[in-house]
Amino acid sequence: MKGGNGTYRVVKVQIDWKTVRILISPSAVLAIIAVIILFVIPAYANFSYFLFGIAFNIVITVFVIDMLIRYRQEQRWAKVRNLTLTAISTLLCDVASSIWEYGDVAWDLIDGIGDGRNELNPNTPRAFERLADALAERARRDDFKDDSEIVTASDIVVKYYKKYLWELNQIQLVLTPFVVTSSSDQKLIDALFEFDTVHREFCIGIRAAGMVGEAWDRMVDLVRSSGKLYEAILGSMKE
Repeated sequence: MKGGNGTYRVVKVQIDWKTVRILISPSAVLAIIAVIILFVIPAYANFSYFLFGIAFNIVITVFVIDMLIRYRQEQRWAKVRNLTLTAISTLLCDVASSIWEYGDVAWDLIDGIGDGRNELNPNTPRAFERLADALAERARRDDFKDDSEIVTASDIVVKYYKKYLWELNQIQLVLTPFVVTSSSDQKLIDALFEFDTVHREFCIGIRAAGMVGEAWDRMVDLVRSSGKLYEAILGSMKE
């Protein structure tokens, strides 16, 4: 749900009624029988205590087993979640590092992002920011060329977007929904929704490519947002 300050919060309330019924049904019956025997037939008090012990053992046994099962499920879920976050970070690096084909930026900027592709790197978020700054400066020079032909910035962005549409859609449509429904990390969720918003604005900029600078500016925003999302993933996987 969306909070009053504009952030998105995931609230999950889950009660394992199956476990509750397992705990209550047999143990409650035994406990009731034990109480009846204790007060109605005092001579069988020892037997009633025996029934109390069985009821108590049932509760403890089921509770412990349930905790172990939940722990194992959480461990498996955490593994899948980390694999999903790793896939997102890899796609973010692929999409951003491929800009050098179109943006005419220094290779060392791209190399810094590539360092964080296969393994999370604390220096990579800053590399995203430097790349965004370089792209913004590139737009100010306004001397775009493609195969020695002068073209507009929007033309270059459209070609770039069409080539890497699959990667962007994988993040937005496949991986993000899974993380949002399985994570309680608010910073990560906010970064995912921010990236999703910037991606949609990038698409709008592509459709309005005739607007001077619109598409290129949205691409710069996408790179900055990618860096923030990468940083949030980095922080989330350290926890």
